[in-house]
Amino acid sequence: MTDALLQTAFSAQQSGDLVSAEQLYQKIIALHPQDETSHCCLADVQRLLGKFDKAAHNYQRVLQINKNNAGAWTNLGAMYWSRGKLSEALACTQQVIQLCPDFSEAYNNLGCIAKNQGNLQSALVAFRQAITLRPNYHAAHSNYLFALNYLPNLSPEEIFAKHKSFSPCCHPEPKAKDLTASAVSGRSFTDVQDDKSNRGQGAARSAPTNRKIKVGYLSPDFRTHSVAYFIEPILAHHNPDQFEVFCYADVPHPDLTTQRLKGLVPHWHDTHPLSDSELFDLIRSHQLDILVDLAGHTASNRLPIFAQRAAPIQVTYLGYPNTTGLSQIDYRLTDPIADPPDQDTLYTEKLYRLPHGFLCYQPPPNAPDINPLPALHNGFITFASCNALPKINPEVISLWSQILNAVPHSRLLLKNSSFSDAATNQHYLQLFSQHGISPDRLSLLGWSKDTASHLSIYHQIDIALDTFPYNGTTTTCEALWMGVPVITLQGNRHAGRVGMSVLENANCPQGITSSLQDYCLRAVDLAQDLTKLTQLRQGLQTKLRHANILNPYSFISSIETAYREMLNMSGL
Repeated sequence: MTDALLQTAFSAQQSGDLVSAEQLYQKIIALHPQDETSHCCLADVQRLLGKFDKAAHNYQRVLQINKNNAGAWTNLGAMYWSRGKLSEALACTQQVIQLCPDFSEAYNNLGCIAKNQGNLQSALVAFRQAITLRPNYHAAHSNYLFALNYLPNLSPEEIFAKHKSFSPCCHPEPKAKDLTASAVSGRSFTDVQDDKSNRGQGAARSAPTNRKIKVGYLSPDFRTHSVAYFIEPILAHHNPDQFEVFCYADVPHPDLTTQRLKGLVPHWHDTHPLSDSELFDLIRSHQLDILVDLAGHTASNRLPIFAQRAAPIQVTYLGYPNTTGLSQIDYRLTDPIADPPDQDTLYTEKLYRLPHGFLCYQPPPNAPDINPLPALHNGFITFASCNALPKINPEVISLWSQILNAVPHSRLLLKNSSFSDAATNQHYLQLFSQHGISPDRLSLLGWSKDTASHLSIYHQIDIALDTFPYNGTTTTCEALWMGVPVITLQGNRHAGRVGMSVLENANCPQGITSSLQDYCLRAVDLAQDLTKLTQLRQGLQTKLRHANILNPYSFISSIETAYREMLNMSGL
């Protein structure tokens, strides 16, 4: 009877009926409490259902039964990692490596953990080890390239060379049948020569003169994610008489944002269960004119689909601050501020510069109201950054410490999910202490349960400080929307010029600085002018509402013009 139940549970799991599979595994465990396989499968199903606490409990139960189960250690580490419990995730991953020293996924996960702790050099070593063990490991290659963008001492030319040498032809591979979790899901590729002669080829369509243009967007981030704030205005305002929109949502755990986005387009496809080959065939069957990648080398990207030329015109946009390195991707959408003319040689794609900024921000519908300037109540200035931890490098810490030392009694609030980890907290407190900043002047905040809770943090903030050489994007827009002015440093690459682009197109150019000294002086001067800070807090939302960055009608017109010109230039 147990074997029959187990087979039924397996079948339900493989067919995607996870609720039934969960119930069946629970029934088996009630009969056989020490059954390792059923506990492991139950935990896998609960992970896929988003029941992370229950999944973690069952992975722990597996390890009580068999402490050498590497899959359970891997998945338990992934559970901790997703909650910002990095020390626990690290311990699990190190246990996996001890059990399976040739397990490339474990080194990839180790790199993800180190990156989230802000330890970029260790992350790069781990990603390289994963690639050494498995040269065609797509996720590890992407993670390695992504991490390079954070390094302050690596030139744009050096970063481009690394991306260009990647230049893969990603052969679609089957979706893995085992359910071993990895911090970033991986798909394989092999290298090909950089041949630009195939631009605009494949999946040929008739010229779209008298029909709608078919455009598809492919992303793992059609969910509560930074990308959603900027893609929503596009999906909501495409001209339905001229454009037919397809979305390929590679989202493992759809949420309310997913459902909202789904309602904006005529063709929505949940593609996460599909292998590369299956997804490639699906996209080709729709005979798109243009396919847009929204991920680049970020987590769970599907660059293999683009390497195989799924559409005649292929574009990368929004999710990644650099080139993909793929000659098969024809264009990259940007703007003249983020990528001035001298940046063209740093991309394998042709840059198409949108005239009024490359971003259109959709403020969260549940954003709290703006409160009075906190300094008026506190009696001190609170600087802050809510950016990803790898962006807060030693150079950033040094400059921010100078600002704190120049503004008596001021404090710095840093918010990132990684600060849910006590060891990471202590590490960053120590880094600031080296510059004379005592722990009582720092607030390190971790994971928030939802967007409204996250945005309410800005009720404590007077001035936001941007990171460099990798600026914030969503965090800058959020700060401005919540009435908090932002100081940014103009950099020498796209990742370091996004802040400049956002502030210019938000009608807030006074926050742009051109040197470390200028950055420090601007922050200190603003901190000493409470009248100006109060006026900014009261007026920033109004200013944004009249700015390019919040004008979806002008923005979608620019996007649609770009798509028409790409098709015209291709001769299709």
